[in-house]
Amino acid sequence: WHLRQQAPGAARIKMLLRCASASRAAPRRASFLVSKCVLSTTGGSSTPSPSSIYGDAKSWVLKYWKLKAALAVGGAGAFYLWYRSEDNINRMMRAFELGKIDIKPLDAIDKVDRPDVVKRIQMILQPDPKNKARNYFVIVGETGVGKSTAIREAVSGLPSPLDEEPAPRGVLYFMAPEDPGEFASALARAVDYDPNTIEVLGHLKSLLSNRTQEVPWGVLKGELAKLAIAYNAKHGRQPVLVIDAADFIAKQDTKMMRHLQNFAKTQADIEGLRVVFASSEGSTLHLMTASSSIERGAIIEVGDITNEQALAYLLRHEVPKERAEDAVANITGGRLIRLNNYRNRYAKFATNAHYRKQFDVVTNTTLLRLKLKRDHAFFKVLLKVGRLSTDDAEQLLSPDQLAELLKRNVIAQHADGTFTFHSRVETFFHEQSLSYFQLLLHPVRWFTG
Repeated sequence: WHLRQQAPGAARIKMLLRCASASRAAPRRASFLVSKCVLSTTGGSSTPSPSSIYGDAKSWVLKYWKLKAALAVGGAGAFYLWYRSEDNINRMMRAFELGKIDIKPLDAIDKVDRPDVVKRIQMILQPDPKNKARNYFVIVGETGVGKSTAIREAVSGLPSPLDEEPAPRGVLYFMAPEDPGEFASALARAVDYDPNTIEVLGHLKSLLSNRTQEVPWGVLKGELAKLAIAYNAKHGRQPVLVIDAADFIAKQDTKMMRHLQNFAKTQADIEGLRVVFASSEGSTLHLMTASSSIERGAIIEVGDITNEQALAYLLRHEVPKERAEDAVANITGGRLIRLNNYRNRYAKFATNAHYRKQFDVVTNTTLLRLKLKRDHAFFKVLLKVGRLSTDDAEQLLSPDQLAELLKRNVIAQHADGTFTFHSRVETFFHEQSLSYFQLLLHPVRWFTG
């Protein structure tokens, strides 16, 4: 009481510290020191009773230890957060160094020998430290051309840090989920980021509920930026993040796509994380390139494999040579998705003609769903000129119809915005055109059917 009321500020604090320090050995000695300090401060005047002095000293001692405990807990918590953050960065860096692929690796038999395409992709997956291009990239390819396969082959073909001469790949391949709302959490799992670094209780909750904690994109992009700085400092070049199936996001959540583009541009400007978007549908290319960010971007188009490569692929899968040659010439072409469908199902059909008939049924069903005829002006013009610009195409069909034809692999859209027939689909419309022409040449068929 006297310390609070009469002793000077600095002297009072000093006395209290002596009191608290003495309390480590004996609380009663602490109260004795307080009493002594009070007497020295008041010149030996009357003081409160010893019991009140002891109670007062005890309360200050308790406050002292509470403060010390709080500081200890705070220090331990700060150390824990620092350790978990460093651990996160190390695990994320290791994922990039190993060239992690977030889906099942390709079997040797499913790989396609196309070194030119793989080399082009590898050039953007291995940024040159001496010539840092401030770009983000878009790899576009029609559905089924094997674009994703080519990217995965390019990543797998990079030197591995597990070889005799370690060389970090610095690439992580990620397949975007169909639900854009799950994007950030799925990417966090792919890069080995632990979302419970900050929220300790979140870790306990996830253990008890057996559910993974969701990660906000705002948090994850900050961690990816830190990773890029650490990776650059360690290896002297940019890490690369490949986001495949980016069209899922572009179609369903344009706002999220803008956030990703802006993040990619910002990282490109500071030579941080290089982002590579891969899109399977030309219908979303305008969404992915509509942002001003694409001024710093580059578009790479992956097309069909050659007929020779297609034939070698079918032969490797033990398709009889005669049927394989006919299939490549009249059914599959160099479209990898059709090659896969054919080699999995050809044995169910006696001849390729039967297989082709079913293929035409699927195309015709798409036209019926869209209420389009084979001899529609769009198909006739495209059959004649071979390629249509976006403006010309939209004068003949609505954007929704074009999008559906793209989705159903009837037509294809290229990096320059033009439309063509999908590989080997042109034959379907060409045969209709011939049939109509033959009907005109033989009027008797009008009556005989």
